[in-house]
Amino acid sequence: MMFCSKCGEELSENAYFCPKCGVRTRKGVEAGVGTTPWEDLRATFSKMGEDVEKAFSIAGREIEKAFK
Repeated sequence: MMFCSKCGEELSENAYFCPKCGVRTRKGVEAGVGTTPWEDLRATFSKMGEDVEKAFSIAGREIEKAFK
């Protein structure tokens, strides 16, 4: 039986990441598994947020132009 070194969650013997906190397990490190799925998701959503902000900014300028 394995437990997460960060949060203490019980892990399956085949786990590369903790399902609770996302930290890589010893097995994940040994297998050379890269970033956690959470880090990938965080980066993706951050980029999406930037794209949405840019789109709203452009839309706002276009609306202002239309009403001048």
